Amino acid sequence: MKKIFLSALIFLFLCGCTTNAPYVNHITENGITSDEATLVSITDKSKDTPDLAFAEALEQIFEDDENVYYLPCIMSEYIVAEYSDGTKESIKSALSSEKAKISDLDRFGVFYITESKEHTHTESEKNNMVEHEVFGYCGNTMTTVRCHGFAKGQEDWEYSFWGGVSVGISDFLRRLDYSEEVCKCLPEYTVDTEFGLNYGINLSEGYVRHEGKQVSLTKEQTEYLKGEIEKVYDGYKNDKIPGSNL
Repeated sequence: MKKIFLSALIFLFLCGCTTNAPYVNHITENGITSDEATLVSITDKSKDTPDLAFAEALEQIFEDDENVYYLPCIMSEYIVAEYSDGTKESIKSALSSEKAKISDLDRFGVFYITESKEHTHTESEKNNMVEHEVFGYCGNTMTTVRCHGFAKGQEDWEYSFWGGVSVGISDFLRRLDYSEEVCKCLPEYTVDTEFGLNYGINLSEGYVRHEGKQVSLTKEQTEYLKGEIEKVYDGYKNDKIPGSNL
């Protein structure tokens, strides 16, 4: 009788059925049992935190042989992976330890950005403008341009202004067709208009981005924006309305 009871206890122990076992056994793809906890969810905890502000930059969370993967803001600590044993960690840590895969982000509906390691910028040769009626502008339409420090040969500066240059920049940015994926190159300028905020402009790479999408510019469009921003910089340096003598 004692032998039967002892054999039963050994059997329960080997099967992982003891009451204080930290993990539940899982069947792997090859049919072998594993005592490792499995991924059960990836959750964006930032949605539970009101008035939470994130830096306007891409955050790299993982890379493989072909691609680099980013979150659209500096927010990886709020994207949480949870496992079957109740433990949690940031998605960046989970990807690094290979407890989660990029495909899991798709599975749980987490938005991320993929960039090929063969990334290059080419000038647009197609129509990249959206047809729309020009309306809602007046002489006092306000625009703000912020220059970031790595823009060639310029210090950080910011200037708010009105007038013809303001209207021209506002209308141009407003009617671009933002349909491309965002790359990792950071904007040289950020522009706020009365019709949209946080337009990112990179004249060296020839693109504009807005609300998670971007558009490649033609050579003529890049030259146009370059000329208008030079007028804005002149206005900033001389405290006047860009493109005028006022």
